Amino acid sequence: MTKRRELGAVDPRELASYAHIEPDIQSHYDQTFGNKVLLPKVGLGIGMLAFMGLRMRNTAVPVSMCALGFATLLDYMRLEHNALAKNKTNEFLQWLIEYRRAKCVVEVHGQAIHREEYRKHFGESNANELFEQYQNILRGK
Repeated sequence: MTKRRELGAVDPRELASYAHIEPDIQSHYDQTFGNKVLLPKVGLGIGMLAFMGLRMRNTAVPVSMCALGFATLLDYMRLEHNALAKNKTNEFLQWLIEYRRAKCVVEVHGQAIHREEYRKHFGESNANELFEQYQNILRGK
């Protein structure tokens, strides 16, 4: 994800401000960039049921172990390659780029907005109102 390299560190307040758009953004972000080991609990449970069922039918142990390993591997792959979490995190990073850009525009041009040439273009609004309007556009309001 090159966007994360461009942005640098993500402040928890920025994650919290995006939570009204996507309430699960913290878990999606942690799934995409987290360093924790994923434990495939569902796959282990299904695999254990398959293992016990096959053992009750007197199936060979290697076949039963393959059923356990296959179910666990499938669940691990499902957790590791979660496209929804990656897409939601990508949307958040794109929003964050635009949010930071809006803050920079207000900081750089905030004093100049009150000048006459900017009043012609923007009307009678001040820098805070323009920033709020820009944030509302980004939020989709």
